[in-house]
Amino acid sequence: MPSEHLSGRYRRTMAALAWGVGLCALVGLAAWVWSAALPTDGVQTSEPPTQFASFGPLLEGERLLHWTVGKHAVSLEKRREFDVPTGPEALVTLPDGCILITCRAAQVVAILDPERGRLVRQIPVEGQPLACCLTRDGTRAWVTLEDRRRVAVLDLETMKRVAESETGNGPEAIATDLEGRVVAIANWGSQDLTLIDGPRAEPLGLVPLPANPRGAVVHPSKPFATVALTGSDRLLKVNWEKRRVEDELVVGRGPRHLVQTSDGDTLFVALNDPPTVAKVDRLGGRVRSTCFLTKGRAGTILLGPNERDLFVANSAGSAVTVVDTATMSETATVDTDLSPDGLALSADGRRLYVAHRTTSAVYEFAVTYDWPPTP
Repeated sequence: MPSEHLSGRYRRTMAALAWGVGLCALVGLAAWVWSAALPTDGVQTSEPPTQFASFGPLLEGERLLHWTVGKHAVSLEKRREFDVPTGPEALVTLPDGCILITCRAAQVVAILDPERGRLVRQIPVEGQPLACCLTRDGTRAWVTLEDRRRVAVLDLETMKRVAESETGNGPEAIATDLEGRVVAIANWGSQDLTLIDGPRAEPLGLVPLPANPRGAVVHPSKPFATVALTGSDRLLKVNWEKRRVEDELVVGRGPRHLVQTSDGDTLFVALNDPPTVAKVDRLGGRVRSTCFLTKGRAGTILLGPNERDLFVANSAGSAVTVVDTATMSETATVDTDLSPDGLALSADGRRLYVAHRTTSAVYEFAVTYDWPPTP
């Protein structure tokens, strides 16, 4: 057969083969695009993938995606009411999910197990327990005794007092740093700040303050505490290593309670006059924005684990408000009993507990989260 005929036949065969392969590739690409466009299980959703929105135990390195990308609290709904000893003040969530309650009038520290729906322990403390904080590992609780000028250390496994130390008169607020190196106690009556060595539970010093300290936080890594002076319009920066006041910041009348972000760079401050929550740039030394409360007066405030939600106990208005920290606006308000004070969240952020100091009740609210609108 002539070579020219073989060459032409070969070319036609190769061209047909190339056309067939191209057609198959085009069909496969179209099928892939079509399947990707279909919603899962026939339900279309605009939400990001579930790993950004899921609740529950966090994996290593997941916290940023788990809380800050996506949901924020939009409503509260009362679910249950627990009877507790008289005068519940501070609430703290323990590592096992139980809630520690300082009961001032009854002079006991109670442990509430929400899963069982009842109290599981009551610890007499021989004084009026008021403020409370935990060690980093969650095995011990520091509890101020307002009428005794003392702070007691309770072992949460044995439920026994293992140490105590002297404070100033009328200890109102207590805080510790991330490593538990120091415990700072704001004393309302004697107008000073008690500093205690955390591991040894021994006094480090006393720092005089100019006006009625009411709230306090300790920076998670740097050696200073920030104290709210309710009788003024200022916050004070106290260097706890050098035992001295180093700086002050004007934030508004009657700063009462403080919370801080996990990095310590931003503060939220409850102000009495007018009833406002201020967002403070700690590094820049200025108030960035404020949120006026439409009901009551800002008392205890609690920052949610996503740092997007700020829960506010309106002590004069018998209500709890949720503030969106990104926009500094109210997103929800719910009525409670008289004088709501202590606040605590479950580990997954789905339940809010509210103590009412003039009663013998702790309320449990279900927290509903939603995706904010996308700009």
